[in-house]
This record gives sequence, C-alpha cells and structure tokens, in this order.
Amino acid sequence: MKLLQLLFSTSFNYPTPIPKQNQFILGISSLWILTILPKTSPILSLNIILISIISPIFWYKYQLNSIFHKLDKLLVWTITIQNLYSQPSIQSSISLLPLTFLFFYLSDYFIIIKKFKCQIISHLLFRYFFFIWIYLNLYENLTYLSYISIGYFSHNYYLSIYIRNYDLNNFIYYLSELFIIIYIYLIN
Repeated sequence: MKLLQLLFSTSFNYPTPIPKQNQFILGISSLWILTILPKTSPILSLNIILISIISPIFWYKYQLNSIFHKLDKLLVWTITIQNLYSQPSIQSSISLLPLTFLFFYLSDYFIIIKKFKCQIISHLLFRYFFFIWIYLNLYENLTYLSYISIGYFSHNYYLSIYIRNYDLNNFIYYLSELFIIIYIYLIN
C-alpha cells in the first residue's frame, strides 16, 4: 500500500531538500534549451528565454511552490502546448513525449525516496528528451543534435566533477561559462 501512495504522490507532498550539487547542476543546465532558439517562433523564443532565466533562479533557491517554481512549471507546460500545436511530428511525439513524462515522474519519485543520484540523472534525462522532442519538430538537419547531445551530457558530467563550492559567485561563474559557449554556438 505504501508503494501505491508513493507512486501517486509528488515531491510537493514530501518537501525534501535536495543536495546543493543537484540544485547547481539543474540550475546551470537549464540554459541548454537556448540552443533551440534559431528556428523558434517569437512566442516560443520568449518562453525559452524566460525559462532560461526563471529555472536557474528556482534551482539556485530551490523552494517548492515558490513563485519561481510555479513560473518554471508554467513555462514548461506553455512550451509543451506550443510544441504540440506547432504540427509536431507524430513519430517524435509518440516516442519522446512518454519518455519525457516518465523521467520527470521518476525524478520526482527519487526525491521522495531520497535517491538523489537517481534524481539528478532522471531530471537531466527528462530535460534531454523534452529538448529532443522540441528539436525534432523544428529542425530537419540532425547533424547539430549529436553535437548538442554530446555537449549536454559532457557539460553536466563536468559540472558534477568540478562544482564543489555552492555560493552565488560560483553559480554565476558556471552559468556565464555555459552562456558564452551557447552564444558562440548560436552565432555560428
């Protein structure tokens, strides 16, 4: 019975603090969605830019049900709805959307049961499949997807190894570092 309760619960019911390292990695890696920008509509671009601002703030402060948490979720749902209505590829929606929701739910579940290594991996995979789902609906050329994928996973691994100081200056340093890398990618 307890397993069923856990399966249908969310981390809102169990406000467990997550490790600072996970918060930092998720806050910084929020910027990877910016790599989609060149082909997006103005409204989708605005939502992507807003989530690239709101999500790092939420993860740095990590307070469930805060205004930043609610805005982060609202923007994700807005982007999801926009992508569904932008004539998405049925094949990508059928395969990637369930994976996206599965890893989001697993991330939440792992917070509840306090398995934080599994939580960070699940949340990063949720974001990755969400990103690919949007990417496949916008781009026909998949060449850059492999580069972005390698960059995404390598960068998150790099963050997991090198972040040891969890203050605001360090957070801004790693955000700036990634922003410069993404900016260089976008102008090329």
